Amino acid sequence: MTPGITHTPGSSVINLDAGTYLVEYNTVSQAPTSNFVSTRTLLNGSPITGATVVSPQVAPGTFQSLSSGFLVIAPMLVNTLEIAADSLGGNIYNSQFASIPNVSVRIVRLT
Repeated sequence: MTPGITHTPGSSVINLDAGTYLVEYNTVSQAPTSNFVSTRTLLNGSPITGATVVSPQVAPGTFQSLSSGFLVIAPMLVNTLEIAADSLGGNIYNSQFASIPNVSVRIVRLT
């Protein structure tokens, strides 16, 4: 783990020290009752502009891979970054265990 980036396994929150970061992520998501599957990213509880991914649903409940990359400026001494499902009834799944939410994420501290 890079200094300034911390995560507790099983938690949806990643803590970032103040700085600028490149964030890239992939989720396996589905939404049983929506026409779209989407994920959103929050910094300190607020949506990050341009970091939401939306894809038309192939069929209700179908698993789909969603990926995104973006720059984020973390202004506070300690910041919380969270990647979450954003679809009506949507979920994020681990590829092995469908009951465990999971995201593959790469974070690079730029400054």
